[in-house]
Amino acid sequence: MTIKLNGIHALVCLLTLAMVAPVQADAGRTYKFTVYSQIMQYKMMDGDGDGRGMADIMATNNTLHRSIGGPEVATADTSMTITKAASQPGGLETRLFHMIMSFPNPSDTIVIDGISTAAVPDHWMVTNQPSYRAVVGGTGRFNGARGQAIYTRVDPVWVKIDMKFAVLDGAKSAVFPK
Repeated sequence: MTIKLNGIHALVCLLTLAMVAPVQADAGRTYKFTVYSQIMQYKMMDGDGDGRGMADIMATNNTLHRSIGGPEVATADTSMTITKAASQPGGLETRLFHMIMSFPNPSDTIVIDGISTAAVPDHWMVTNQPSYRAVVGGTGRFNGARGQAIYTRVDPVWVKIDMKFAVLDGAKSAVFPK
């Protein structure tokens, strides 16, 4: 059976498609800021009892600073799960990474997810080698945050986190606290 559409039928079809087609949300304004974290001392949970390896979980809580050694501006709750173990010097361990940054107002958070790699034998990020992770959400003044966080170990103690993200329209000002 063949159906022929006249001009009115075609217009009705187009209007119907327009009503059900996905609409791109307005991303609001884009913000950039940098925080610094000391290398995290984490708690390791050995999932299978055979030492460091696949599916082991690391968790930590630490403070974030406006500059190296500068004032504290937030805390970070972080978990990582090893997805590819490495035991030979020079090898890279791969981890699923999840961080929630919490600011002084408890309703203000930023959520970051991604992949992290760490060099054997110290199991830390390689100095001056950036790691790109996704800003996947936020609450309060960071409501609906979407963007990117670039983690770079800048020396034996500090990691620099450069963030650029957009928040939903209607979110309170996301100007970074001083």
